[in-house]
Amino acid sequence: MTSRSPAEANRLLAIHGADPARWPAPDRALIEAVDPAARAAQARLDQSLAAFESPPLPMHLRTAILAAVRADSQSRRAAWRAALLALWHELGGARVAAPVFALALAAGIGLGSGLMPATGPGDGIDDLLTLALIDDTYLALAPDWSGNVP
Repeated sequence: MTSRSPAEANRLLAIHGADPARWPAPDRALIEAVDPAARAAQARLDQSLAAFESPPLPMHLRTAILAAVRADSQSRRAAWRAALLALWHELGGARVAAPVFALALAAGIGLGSGLMPATGPGDGIDDLLTLALIDDTYLALAPDWSGNVP
């Protein structure tokens, strides 16, 4: 037996029951410290609880529980929407967002057009065409005089 008291053994008996297999492995040695009358009473209680069968759940109660769960999940979603809407209004709403969006759009268009590379053919295109025309197999790649590639 370990150095723990019989009161601790009785407490474990009330928690885990009279069957030593239900007790945690380190505490199983304490079962000898339990009052035999208390252990017998706990064994009778364990047998009564094991023999008890819970009645089936009434259908209306099951339906009410499932409806409450659905309503709770919908109310949580509504609460998130309300919280985000309150934050949107607290931060200024469209009064602040519209000018910021317009500034971001203007900056994007300005930077995009200012940093865009030249789209027309550069001086290097003539070198590539000359190289392509050295061999007759690449004549199909040469543009016609209108500038369209066949």
